Amino acid sequence: MVPVDPAFAEIEHKFLVADNFDEQGFKDSVRGVMQGAEVESAVVDTYFVTASSKGYLYRHRFDDKIQDFSIKSVEKDSESRLEINLKLSQLSGSQLHFVRGFLSPLNILFEGSINKKLWAIEGAECEVVYYMADCRGVTIRCIEVESKVADPSQSLEVLEKYEKLLGLDCQNRETRSIFELLLRPELPKSVKNLMGWH
Repeated sequence: MVPVDPAFAEIEHKFLVADNFDEQGFKDSVRGVMQGAEVESAVVDTYFVTASSKGYLYRHRFDDKIQDFSIKSVEKDSESRLEINLKLSQLSGSQLHFVRGFLSPLNILFEGSINKKLWAIEGAECEVVYYMADCRGVTIRCIEVESKVADPSQSLEVLEKYEKLLGLDCQNRETRSIFELLLRPELPKSVKNLMGWH
């Protein structure tokens, strides 16, 4: 579902890389094609599926710099999704307990967490992220290129531009979300059916 309001559109491409991926070489390549603030962080993303979640996921994100509560649409191709983020205060630490309490009346059917160790650089047109994501002993390494331009109609051009500069082939991108890659296998059949994953 592509949102009507472009402020709520997340448009990105994801690329899975091998365990022996040259992380430092990639970072140097990114620095060579774009300038921006760099961030390194250890992030915990906790996802929720509720009884009313058909087509949507809730996510609580927490690290030492940011904390937010999000709703994200589930699409056959994760290239373009609805994503609405509400910023939460860091003053009291993780508010996961309160997020869980907020969602409880909606009947939580599934909860699962993914731990990420990430590096990111955000430029004027896009953000490039490299991370290792771990869930119960399963680890994947991933590059994400996300458009930051205000006009969604220009987003794919921006992605193509930076992917070419970084030597990434759009034909090899991963269309599944991180939730699908790491948490979908754990879902009970009834929840998979609710989400349209048969």
